[in-house]
Amino acid sequence: MAPFRAGHDKLEHDLPWRLMQNSPVTLYRRREYFDQDISELLSRGWRVPHFDCASWRSDPEMHEELRVVLELPD
Repeated sequence: MAPFRAGHDKLEHDLPWRLMQNSPVTLYRRREYFDQDISELLSRGWRVPHFDCASWRSDPEMHEELRVVLELPD
């Protein structure tokens, strides 16, 4: 990802900057806003993996799915 422009007002930045300005984790209080942001990222060509965390029964199972879906090395 290209670096964000320093010295610009936060309203001048687009969605990726707003999502990551304070942390790589964003808490959504309303599902509709989350869905809008995911749609926007997908329309820009971003890859947005989806995980069904309820299906994980063990840490190794979780790690394996994360490795496969995120294309991480062994």
